Amino acid sequence: MRAVALPLALCLLGISHASAQSYRSPLAAPAPDARDEPLLAICGQGEGGLHEVAAGLVRREISGGNTDALVFALRASGVPHLRPRAWTLQGAGLSRETAAQRLRAWLATFDDAGQRRCGIASGRDEEGRDVFAAVVVFAQADLQPLSMKVRPGDWVTLDARLRVAAHGAKVVVLGPTGQPRSVPTSFDGRRVRARFRADREGIWLAQVLADGEGGPRPVLETMLFADVPLSEPQARAPGEEAHATSDDPEEAFVEMIALARRSERLAPLVRDSALDQAARAHALRMRSTRRVAHDLGDGPPHQRLEERGIFAPAIGENVAHAASLVSAHRALWASPSHRGNLLDPRFERVGIAVVPDSDGTIWVTQIFAGR
Repeated sequence: MRAVALPLALCLLGISHASAQSYRSPLAAPAPDARDEPLLAICGQGEGGLHEVAAGLVRREISGGNTDALVFALRASGVPHLRPRAWTLQGAGLSRETAAQRLRAWLATFDDAGQRRCGIASGRDEEGRDVFAAVVVFAQADLQPLSMKVRPGDWVTLDARLRVAAHGAKVVVLGPTGQPRSVPTSFDGRRVRARFRADREGIWLAQVLADGEGGPRPVLETMLFADVPLSEPQARAPGEEAHATSDDPEEAFVEMIALARRSERLAPLVRDSALDQAARAHALRMRSTRRVAHDLGDGPPHQRLEERGIFAPAIGENVAHAASLVSAHRALWASPSHRGNLLDPRFERVGIAVVPDSDGTIWVTQIFAGR
């Protein structure tokens, strides 16, 4: 009997099943196999796209350990939610009662803001062993139906309703090339609306950021395909090859960021020891609280820096919890808001902290400062 639980933080990006072609309304969906309804009752509200991805895990079309493939599978199934977690249980003669016990124990190990939504699937592998799978997200915003396929020059309207408290929100768009950009956004406390033009061919990514208790946080993400097939984007991020340049993971991260900036003809950042100390304090706090956030009760980045006597006109922060340096770098690069910090021409200095956890994962904080 083998159980695998896969926590994933930050996101992005296949699978062979047919694409949904659009982001769909999040209607409650029963388990595809009625015998799995007790598992779904333990897990949370079912969602059709999540059931599809769970079925892909059972069929081994998707590797739950591959963050990029898992998130792309969500997008291809019409699911815009972030930070998915995947679980599988495999063994001979497994009962649903045993699966329910294991699933309940796994669900007790994590929590997040928003409504817990689940996909459940079961089946047998090629050796006749029973396989159960679950995919869990915490829905922090719901998206109005939106086609994934657009034509170059089309105007795209993104309309979402937040499920978490926020005092501000914006939409950041990342085109096929170049830096991400914020687009004009309206927000009435719950509803977020933005309109932007997909002005050239390629894959576009739009992300909703909500400014809430823990600071700005991505709560929803869409992938749009302008005159290109629905296929998984290139997962590699510029600079990731530098992960092996140093035995010190923080030094390696500085080089990874330098190469990523060089890819957009930007100067490298100077590592700053005072920013390093601030980054380390925050990464340690994330590890102790088990939360990825900019404000963990001790203030947003600019306030934490000012308390240390650090003042700068421009300040930014990226945070992540990931399995490795490469996966953290890929996730940050793939996220429009985080890439915006990596490529902001105003930034001149950076502080880096990489804090290992007992489970082999890492907690990462990058603090940027400049003119």
